Amino acid sequence: MPQDATSQMQALATSLEECGPALSSIRLQLDDVWSGSNSALARCENRVNIVKNALVDITDRFRRLGATLIAREQHLEQRCDDIKADYQRSQRDVDQLTQSLSVATHRGDELQRRLEDTKDDLRYAKRRFAEGEQTVEDLKTQLRNANRKIEVLTDAAAAPPPSRPPPASPTLPVPTSAGGHGRPSTDSGFSETTTATNPADRQRQNIAYGVLLAAISDFDAGNFATADPKFADVQTMVRNLPSALRHNFDTTSIAYHRSVCRAETGTDREAETKLTEFLQSYDQAAASQKAHITHLLARTRVKLGRLDSALEHSCSAVGQWYEIDSSCDQYYDAVALLARIFYLQIKPARALAVINQCPENKKDYVRNKYATLRAPTTTTTAPAPVATPPTVPIPTIPGAGWQRPTRPQVPASTRPPRSTVGSTVSGTSATSTASKRAERYKQLPLLFRIALTSSIPTPSSISGRAHPQTSTTDKMDASPHTNGGVATAAVREAALAVAKAWQILTKAGEDDAAAIIMKAGEEAFEAHVFSEAVVQAVAEV
Repeated sequence: MPQDATSQMQALATSLEECGPALSSIRLQLDDVWSGSNSALARCENRVNIVKNALVDITDRFRRLGATLIAREQHLEQRCDDIKADYQRSQRDVDQLTQSLSVATHRGDELQRRLEDTKDDLRYAKRRFAEGEQTVEDLKTQLRNANRKIEVLTDAAAAPPPSRPPPASPTLPVPTSAGGHGRPSTDSGFSETTTATNPADRQRQNIAYGVLLAAISDFDAGNFATADPKFADVQTMVRNLPSALRHNFDTTSIAYHRSVCRAETGTDREAETKLTEFLQSYDQAAASQKAHITHLLARTRVKLGRLDSALEHSCSAVGQWYEIDSSCDQYYDAVALLARIFYLQIKPARALAVINQCPENKKDYVRNKYATLRAPTTTTTAPAPVATPPTVPIPTIPGAGWQRPTRPQVPASTRPPRSTVGSTVSGTSATSTASKRAERYKQLPLLFRIALTSSIPTPSSISGRAHPQTSTTDKMDASPHTNGGVATAAVREAALAVAKAWQILTKAGEDDAAAIIMKAGEEAFEAHVFSEAVVQAVAEV
């Protein structure tokens, strides 16, 4: 047993000796592998470090790029804010320039009216000077006649009495100016000592006065049918009178009264012809007469279906009455006709803007005055003929009722009135609808122009244009009773526009014009509406 163990130990030692070189070789190989692994690991670590450094560099670059993008975005936002602010300032400047242009246009109209007034004054002075010269010549003629009469009487008294008495010298009375208002001038075709004192001529003059008074009485009572032939008879008799007596009659006033009679009693065509002839022939008529005739001409052309021409003359009439007296009934009659024309043109927003410029106690009157006025055919630019939308129930006031302007004394030879801008028969033709509308609105007061410019079309008016076959019941929605919100917005916009104009004039040092604008705004709008507009205008400017 011990021998077996010894032999095994020897065998094992022998095996170990035999395995030693192999183990050494394996160890050497393991050392080589370990060295290679370490070098590979070192290379991997180096590469990992390189990648880490690259990632750090990329991260830094991305961070810098993000910061740059954020800075650029902030810069762009700042630029956008600046551009928006510049746009708002430009918009305010445009609004201010628009208001300044409106004010300048109004002042230009005022200067034009002053120029016309100056021309009228100059013509009046020339006429008075000519009348003065004629009076001097008349007095010289009378003096020469009196001197000749004195010489004849002196010679007759100094001559020795003959066997029979000589015939008496004819009596040459000095002509007088009795029987009429003003100085009866002498024409070269008539003798001062015969025609001016002809009893037959004076009798015809008295008859003409009597017929004229009867015609005026019928006119004041509204009996135009009976007054018209009497005025025509007076015109015929006045034309047949001598020049010295003809000047005692105010032929312009007689022609005005007859034109009104024809407008109230004749056919629409006859009325249009007569009214147009008056405006063309009597440019020196009183301002109230021309304004009334222009108003009647606008009403007549509505009846004839010529709404564009009627709108032009209606704007002119409103502007003229505004210059004469913006509180008289005739002014609100003209405003009522203007609003009605807008309704007939299917433009309820503009009609509502016109009505809103009137005081509260006049709005119903303006709305109902011409509610029954109709146009048989229209010549406007509407896409299709549309039935007239009823605005209010038909009033019980008779359609023939009207307010006559204050009648001047007849006969009279007074100073010719001052003319107003926009009194011509037809306006300047424009090449586009916008320019025509601008020409028409230029004759209106400033507040009306602002209101019409800022008026917003209502849904009812848009639907009326889009669907011309809409029933009459549906079109009643376009009446002013259902558009209160739009009306309030339009009024506030108009008040704000007036307040901005006042602010601009105040900053420009135009105190007089600013005071006029302020007074007009206080009269045209309610106190709280205009006060809010002034506060907003001051805050925005």
